[in-house]
Amino acid sequence: MKTKVTLSFDKQFVEEAKAFARTERKSLSALMEESLTDQMVRKQNKRKKLTAHKRLSGAIKRPGLDANTSLDELRYDALKAKYDLP
Repeated sequence: MKTKVTLSFDKQFVEEAKAFARTERKSLSALMEESLTDQMVRKQNKRKKLTAHKRLSGAIKRPGLDANTSLDELRYDALKAKYDLP
């Protein structure tokens, strides 16, 4: 079931958006719905990934790796080992 919503945009933006909608052969409402749906799905997927990351965080232990070691320190150590730096 469709519901009407009132939104306010800059006049120039609306004109450009309508022109774009015509090139896509869609209504402005359809483009807005599509765009918002895409954003919501992306955000939901990002949350799922973050949840998985939190569940797995700390699951793999490396000898000598402190939980407080920063990513920059890990990168530095890896590059130092790779290029045999002191």
